[in-house]
Amino acid sequence: MRSARSRPTESNVETLIHVDGLRTYYGGEGVLADAPVKAVDGVDFEIRRGETFGLVGESGSGKTTLGRTLLKLEAATKGSIVYDGTDITSLSGSSLTEWRQNAQIVFQDPESSLNDRLTVG
Repeated sequence: MRSARSRPTESNVETLIHVDGLRTYYGGEGVLADAPVKAVDGVDFEIRRGETFGLVGESGSGKTTLGRTLLKLEAATKGSIVYDGTDITSLSGSSLTEWRQNAQIVFQDPESSLNDRLTVG
């Protein structure tokens, strides 16, 4: 959902990042393994140049895992992450290092989490 305030004024502003069907699962491999933990399961979003994007959710809902997957600190089980025309999921070596140097994530700080009795929005 896009709010009117976050929309760029031009109707043809390019997509900066497009995430499609992103999944990050842990475990679940092998004959005797338990079912995989679905930390991120089917996330889709896009951010256009000039937009601001915020991600909120309860503790344990996958926010940090999503951020780590976007930086390729965690491997995506499935899905695509395209940034400015480049498929992030296929990066390695110096290209991956460059991506990580130019991307940023603000990691969760439990001491400054929002009060769960209040609403955001």
